[in-house]
Amino acid sequence: QQLILEPIDVTTGPLFGARLIKLADDEHVLALAIEHVVSDAFSMGILLGDLCTVYAWRAQQRPTSLPPVSVQVADYAVWQRNRLAPWLKDHGAYWDERLNGCGRLRMQSQGIPDPQCTGLGTIPILLGPQVKSGLVEWSRRRRTTLVMSVFTAFVAVVLRWCNASHGVIRYQTDGRHHPRVANTIGYLASVLNLRMELREDDTFVTLLERVTNEYYEAQEHADLSYIDAMVPAPDFVRNPGFN
Repeated sequence: QQLILEPIDVTTGPLFGARLIKLADDEHVLALAIEHVVSDAFSMGILLGDLCTVYAWRAQQRPTSLPPVSVQVADYAVWQRNRLAPWLKDHGAYWDERLNGCGRLRMQSQGIPDPQCTGLGTIPILLGPQVKSGLVEWSRRRRTTLVMSVFTAFVAVVLRWCNASHGVIRYQTDGRHHPRVANTIGYLASVLNLRMELREDDTFVTLLERVTNEYYEAQEHADLSYIDAMVPAPDFVRNPGFN
């Protein structure tokens, strides 16, 4: 518990901690504590995969040798810094136009079904097997994906709860756009700040089409984070996000 709850000074570290806890002669628990600044959800899959592979090899008394990582997160950070100026030259005007005048979305004090939704935090979206199967088929018929359909529903709910006709919704991805960082552990997650609009005459299908078009158009301009270059950061960085 101390390993998990102990505060971390990111200027001095350590940013990664591990404890092997012995419960019995043949039972142990490995506890890991990793600061979010050097890791993300995708990194956990890489780390656990490597741990399981090495454990299996050691259990079989085989030599352990994982393939080298071609790009470390520090190298990626330097590359991003060097790319920022030319990226802004090519794509900054697009984001200036799309995000101009956008502010923070605020939930209304009444009408929210769950009181816990009024504060900061994460709200999981759980789909039962039948609902998921039906949504997958519905999305396939309309030549879209399950994720895009769920994201469209998320956009509609957030704008309704905020009593807003438009606003910026943050769409987070794992950020592994380059194959060389596919196996790199680090916080590489990237955010698309999408300007969404909800019209009175919208059906779900028309909203889906507009959300899809906005997403794919934004992807054409998404390489580095436009928001990282803005000082101070705009208010909409605290808007609801989807990942």
